[in-house]
Amino acid sequence: MASFFTTTTIRSLSSAALGALATGGVAAVCYKNGDRDRHFVYCQELAKAPQHKMFAWGYGVMGQLGQGDGKNKTKPVPVVGIDGNPWRAACGLTNTAVITTEGKLYTWGCGQDGQLAHGVDSRLNALVPARAEGLPDDKKVVGVSLGESHSVAVMEDGSAWAWGKNNLGQCGCGVHAKSNDNLFTTGRELPKPYSPGEVKLPAGKKVMSAASGSNHTVAVCTDGSLLVWGSGWDGQLGTGNRRDVFIPVEPEQGEMSGEHNTIGVSCGQDFSAVVSSDGELYTFGSNQYGQLGVGDGCLRSSTPLRVRGPLEERKIVKVACGGSHMAAVTDEGELYTWGYGRDGNLGHGDKADVGVPKLVEALKGKRIVDVAAGGGHTMTLDDKGVLYVFGRGRDGQLGRGDNVESVAAYRPVPVVVDYFGAKKLRVNAIACGNDHSVALAA
Repeated sequence: MASFFTTTTIRSLSSAALGALATGGVAAVCYKNGDRDRHFVYCQELAKAPQHKMFAWGYGVMGQLGQGDGKNKTKPVPVVGIDGNPWRAACGLTNTAVITTEGKLYTWGCGQDGQLAHGVDSRLNALVPARAEGLPDDKKVVGVSLGESHSVAVMEDGSAWAWGKNNLGQCGCGVHAKSNDNLFTTGRELPKPYSPGEVKLPAGKKVMSAASGSNHTVAVCTDGSLLVWGSGWDGQLGTGNRRDVFIPVEPEQGEMSGEHNTIGVSCGQDFSAVVSSDGELYTFGSNQYGQLGVGDGCLRSSTPLRVRGPLEERKIVKVACGGSHMAAVTDEGELYTWGYGRDGNLGHGDKADVGVPKLVEALKGKRIVDVAAGGGHTMTLDDKGVLYVFGRGRDGQLGRGDNVESVAAYRPVPVVVDYFGAKKLRVNAIACGNDHSVALAA
């Protein structure tokens, strides 16, 4: 499946939306003025980070909830065992990761393809959080994205490191002669297999953020350009063809203007979305369910297309790709969704697919500041830290403790997760896996 969390950088926020995000201390607001400004904003963000508690709920059989029991949870439960203050979280298909304010990375859940980076135990599932091994000790982790069976970490110096399955180029490291099992190993000289290795970036490129789909990754560089690698079967790399890419390359411009600077990125199962510095949204990859937001006139696109319709006159500040659906937040705090909707995951009160962006009417009057999308569910935050969920909830991923209420526990319109309000907690960051959810709250 996909990594449904997006490490998005925001540049076009209204003052109100920016203030709301800054209060939570988890918004990455970066500018394309080189490493000095990037480091300054990174330090400012850390300085504002509150003391978070991490919570998880939903499908837990692979250990992705970090509870040690491999069971589903229908309400949020605290995740313990993380040494430090949780700062940024990410979910893959059936695994989870969190970065602390100290720049340490913890992973847990499914590890069958080495995607947890737990050294000699890398091909085992982890039921509780454990520190990822093999990353440079002298560099802090500032971003992480999880695919179906691979993981990518972004370091403070702009390097990217990857590990896990590499049969389609997911790790961006080329093909290693000593690897005979399609897993990213760097040879027998390392005492621990499945260890992170540095992604082979083009000369002079430094990565600011990254997002991963099932088997591909899209990275935003500090100069505003994009790099892509991994599976290209459905055009999700935007390279103008459907070939896999083993070493990062820049995608085609497509409908993006020559002055285009990317500030945000998200990946779904087999499609990708990028946000430009002027708030325009571009998509590429599979359009089987209308997830590209360009109507149903094409099955896929291997080059970036601009999403128009109601978004043409609006500035996008955050985008989230689910399995086959997408959600976008405008600078005015509106939420639009489209794509696969048969689980009620678009929040429009029905279970229909939608081929172009459509406003979530039920959230009118709320200022939305963040969104995350899973395999069949969606979560969104308003500027008061209230968490709303909608879509499929049969495994408890909606976090309302009522997964047997109604037919298969679908919620086709947004509803509040009451747990956090009852605990007097403000939710500041969210992420969705295929059928599980996580939140950072303070």
